[in-house]
Amino acid sequence: MEFGKRLQQLRQEKGLTQEQLAKEFYTSRQNISSWENGKTYPNMQDLVHLSDFFGVSLDVFLKEDGQVQESLEKAPVKKLLTRLYVKLTISLLLLLLSDVAQDLLKVPLQAEVWLIVFFIIVSAANNIEEFNKEFGIKVIYPWQLHLRK
Repeated sequence: MEFGKRLQQLRQEKGLTQEQLAKEFYTSRQNISSWENGKTYPNMQDLVHLSDFFGVSLDVFLKEDGQVQESLEKAPVKKLLTRLYVKLTISLLLLLLSDVAQDLLKVPLQAEVWLIVFFIIVSAANNIEEFNKEFGIKVIYPWQLHLRK
């Protein structure tokens, strides 16, 4: 049985609404609905809590629906890539805003902004290194190719 259907069945057997279950898990009713419809899946902590709450083996949730395992495997990747995306977006916005400030307000912010952007990009590079270490992926930067020659 699919995870969502199993969750809905267990919730209904306990006589709970999605809203009541959401309060138990400190989440929204929409989140519970999303789990039950198979649009998203809970994180590992919530899966363990669901298992305890409904008195069902964790294997029931993990083995019956391969999508749950796939979702759990992707979670750390998504987290690291989201951090990277946010940092690079902030860098781009800072550069754009500094350009606008310099053109419209005649305020020279270039040096300070470039310094901030530099540190954000260094932090983003560290996120890439975390990604490499955690998943055993070797990312080769273009500048590293020149060092090998």
